[in-house]
Order: sequence, then structure tokens, then C-alpha cells
Amino acid sequence: MPTDVNKRNQELITLFGKKCCEIRKSKGITLVQLEQRIGIRNGDLSRIENGKVDVGLTTIAKLAEGLGVAMKKLVDI
Repeated sequence: MPTDVNKRNQELITLFGKKCCEIRKSKGITLVQLEQRIGIRNGDLSRIENGKVDVGLTTIAKLAEGLGVAMKKLVDI
């Protein structure tokens, strides 16, 4: 049974993924284009956007750069 902390962590991972997806789509960037920009496979990007992956700081930095936003915008959830 998940603990409250685990549940909150999963909520944050899901919210982060949704934020990435919303920003990407609002800028008209496809997963393939983002993959080409930052070198993360589009399958992995999809997993991030769907809240299936807990990403580290370097991945957040790559995503921010590829999306043309400050890291702060991605983590402001």
C-alpha cells in the first residue's frame, strides 16, 4: 500500500509530465522534434509526459532548453 509520501511523489511526477506536455504542445513542438533538440528518445519523452518516469536535474535542464523555457517554469507545479 502506497504511503502518503509515495503518493505525493507520484502526483508531482505526473504534474511535471503534464506541464512538459502542455508547454511542448503550446509551442507546436513534436516529440520527434524535441528528441532531435535534446537527445532524449521520443519514447522516453512520452513516458516522462505521462508521469511514468521520475527525472533528475540534468534531464529537467535538457527539457527546459529544448522547450525554450526556464527550468523554473517546468518545476512550478
